[in-house]
Amino acid sequence: MTNIRCVHGKEIDLLAMNPTNGEKYHVESRISTAFKLKERATRKRNGTSHKDGLDYFKAEKFEHQAVSTRIKELFGDLNYSKVLVVYDTEKPTESFIPKAFKESGIQILLMKDIIADLKEQVKVKGSRDDIMRFIELIVFEEREEWKESLKQIEQAVKNAKNLPNDKRKSLLKASQTLKKGFNRDRKTSTQIFRENIKARHNEV
Repeated sequence: MTNIRCVHGKEIDLLAMNPTNGEKYHVESRISTAFKLKERATRKRNGTSHKDGLDYFKAEKFEHQAVSTRIKELFGDLNYSKVLVVYDTEKPTESFIPKAFKESGIQILLMKDIIADLKEQVKVKGSRDDIMRFIELIVFEEREEWKESLKQIEQAVKNAKNLPNDKRKSLLKASQTLKKGFNRDRKTSTQIFRENIKARHNEV
C-alpha cells in the first residue's frame, strides 16, 4: 500500500508485508543527491525544520501518533520494521546506519546500494517488469563500456614495454581491477538490513 492518508495531514509512503514470513514494513523515503541524512535536522531562519535529520523522520514520519494509529488499524499491531530510504548519509554509513538502528529502531537503506543489488540480480534478459528492464539496459551499457575500457588498458599494457616500471605496474593493476569487477569495499546498507532481519527472526 502506498501514499496512505492519515489524520492531521500525515501520509505514509509505503506499507508492505512479506507473504512468505509475514514480516511487515513501514517505509519512508527521501531521495535526492543534494540531500544527506543527518543525525539531527538543521533549522531555517524562521525555526522550521529542513527535514534533513533522522530525529525529524523519527518524530514526524515514524512515531507520530496519527501514523502509529493508522498503521495499527491496517496491520493489526505495531510489530513491524521501520525503514528509511535515502541517497546518502552525512557521516560514514558504516557507523551511521548501525547507530541509527540501535538508537531509533530505524533501518536506513541507501538508494545507490539498492540499485547496485538490482544490477547484480539482473541475469535473465527480456524481463517483463518495467523497472528490472530499465536496470537491465543500464547494466548492458555498463558492461559494454567495461569491455571497451578493458580492451584499451590491455592494449596499453602490451605497448608499455618502454614505459617506467611504476607506470607499467599502474596499468597492470588497472587491468586486474577491471577483470575482477568493481566490488564494493564496504558493508552496504542492504547487507546490514538483511543481517538485522535475520537477527530479528533468530530472536523470535
